[in-house]
Parts: sequence; structure tokens; C-alpha cells
Amino acid sequence: MTQTQQTLSLAQYYAREGYYRHAQQACSSDARSGGAADTELVFWRAFAHAAEGHVSDAIKELESVQEKKGYQLPAFLSLLHFHQRCAQEDQHAVDDLQVKIQGQMNLAGDLERLFTCKYLVALGEVEKAREVLSKVNGRKIDENNVHNLACAQGWLEIEAARKATGQEQTDLYEKAWKALESGGQHVDVLLAKAKVLEGQRKWQAAVELFNTAIVRHTWFRPVLIEKAKTLMMTADWNQALDTMHRITDAEPDNIEAGRLQVLYMLSRESKTVEASKKLNELFCNIQMLEPRNHALLASCAQLFSRLAGRNSSILTITVRMLERAVTLRTEIMKTVKPSAHTGEHYLTELGYQQMLMGNLQAASESYHKAVEVDNTDVKALYGIINCRIQEGNLAE
Repeated sequence: MTQTQQTLSLAQYYAREGYYRHAQQACSSDARSGGAADTELVFWRAFAHAAEGHVSDAIKELESVQEKKGYQLPAFLSLLHFHQRCAQEDQHAVDDLQVKIQGQMNLAGDLERLFTCKYLVALGEVEKAREVLSKVNGRKIDENNVHNLACAQGWLEIEAARKATGQEQTDLYEKAWKALESGGQHVDVLLAKAKVLEGQRKWQAAVELFNTAIVRHTWFRPVLIEKAKTLMMTADWNQALDTMHRITDAEPDNIEAGRLQVLYMLSRESKTVEASKKLNELFCNIQMLEPRNHALLASCAQLFSRLAGRNSSILTITVRMLERAVTLRTEIMKTVKPSAHTGEHYLTELGYQQMLMGNLQAASESYHKAVEVDNTDVKALYGIINCRIQEGNLAE
């Protein structure tokens, strides 16, 4: 793999895992020659911009490549997606793009369709991606791009499986595995195979695939994170810790390694003092390395609040995380349609954690704000009632 192809794999990984600033930095550090991989980096940088609420920047990025041969269909479709997310939708641009898409759907080549499929899956448009992929003639794909076909089909079925249940989910994972078998040892293929095995609860087999990826692709450090997370699922804490130390030796500020360390301290060692210090470091690292990632802050806050055992030092930090997440999401709502980003669930979670701390007045305020945003939020309504009961206001 060339340096730019390696960067492309890193950018795709960060985009999938929700590390949007990491994805932007990877794309910006290695877009040089103007080749196919560089053009694809523009798409992933645009994706990351939009995820951080900078939809207009994403549109500008994609407009710069929308007439580039081999990338017109993904450009038109993604531009339509982002225009429709804007708070002030440009109807003229939307109408124009819909006409262009109708024409390009019949003109696009197979490689163009494969990249379109991967990008649409990342955008969450799985059914549209399936429609595009259905028109690909796999027999015309040359051996240098077999892994692209395998990845497009594999990740499509994986994302569909994550939203399915029961036998449907089982069948989708099997379809993903079958598609990936022809992809060889490409790092994206190995990661996708491991995700299938994780979905099937075959943790040890997934670890073995991660080991293969570590040996064959020494430059791809995120695979160590994936291995550590899977080892924790097998309760092999010693190996998980060894893997985490390999990560922190290379990247002391690694966010995912920090999350795993706090998780271990709280769930296995009950070291709340040390965990509190590490959690504060993690909070600082997120603000430095992923400064607009409200989803990451909220997920950390929710996870560690449940493991805190009402410890005030831990909850103080998780509440600060949530308050920052609410602020960031409120800022994003100014640039995108309310249906695309609403903050009521963050407010409900904030109220719950404030209630855990005994701050009933603040909790009640957060719950009321959540209800103002969505008056069908049952958890927020129950939260208000719970606050009233704890305050002794039974009449209310």
C-alpha cells in the first residue's frame, strides 16, 4: 500500500468510529498528488466536517470534486444529503442535484459505484447504498480492486445487520462474511471480518484476525484498540492491559486507550480516586483532540456514571462532560435541521446524573428543558416526577 492508501484506510476507520477530528487531520496531512486516493480523502474530510456541524464546509469540499471523472455520482449524492441537512435548504441546488443524480446513475462505472456505496453507508443511507451496489458487475472488477468490492458489500451488510434482530441479523452477518472472503488480507477487509465475528459473538476468532492485521499492517495502530476492546469482552484483562500499554507507549493521549483504562479501574479495581484523575485526563484529551465531538463526550459520561457507584468525584466530571456535549449540540443545531440533531436525550441524561449527585433543582431544570424540546420524552417526564417525590412535593 502507498502512504496515501494507508492514510485513506485510517481516515475511513476514524470516520466509522466517530473520531471526526482525527479523520480530518489524517485527510489534510496526506492529500498531495491529486490521484484517486487523494480525491477520496476529500470526501472523508467533508464527511468529518459535516459530522462536526460544519455542513457548509463539507459542501465546499465536495463541490471542488463534483465534476471529477469517476467521482460524480458520490459527489452528487453526498451533496444532496448535506444540502438537505442544512437549516436553510437551497432548494435550487437540491433540484439541480436530483436531475444530475438521475443522469449519472446510468453513466457511472463500477468503481464509481463501489466508492458511492461505501460513502453512503457511512452517511447512514444503507438502502440507497444497496440500490447503487446492485448495479455493479462484480465480474468486471479487476484483481487490484477486488478488496474494494469486498469492503463495499461487507460493510453494507454489517451496517444493515447492526440495525436488524434475530434471524435477519444472523443472515446479514453471513452475507457479509461471504462477501469479504474474496477480499484477501487488506486491512479494511480484516477489520470488517473481525466486526462480523464480533457481531456473531465469536470473540476469540476476532482476536486472531486482529493479530493477523497487527502483523501484516504494523502501521495501522487502531487495530490495537480493537483488539483490546475485544479482549475485554473475553474477560482476558491481562492481555487487554498489555495491549493498552502498547497503545499508550506510542500515543500517551490516545482517547480510546484512556476510556479502556478508566473502565478497567472502575469495573475491575474499584479505584475511584485513580479513576477520577484518569477520567479528568480523558476529558481534557477529548476537548483537545476531538473538540466538537458531543457524541463521544456523551457516551463517556453515560458509561462512567453507571460505574461510579454515586461517587461524587466521578459524577462531577461526567456531568461536566454532558454539559459540554449539550453546549456543542446546541451550537450544531443552529446550522442543521432540528430533525438531524436534537439534544433532548443529552438533557435527560444530564438530569439523571444531577439527580444521582443529589442536585434535585438542577436535575429538575434539565428534565424540563428536555420536555420543552420533546414533550414525548417519557424518561424526562418520569425524571420530573422522581424529583418531586424526592423533594417531598407529593401534591405536585
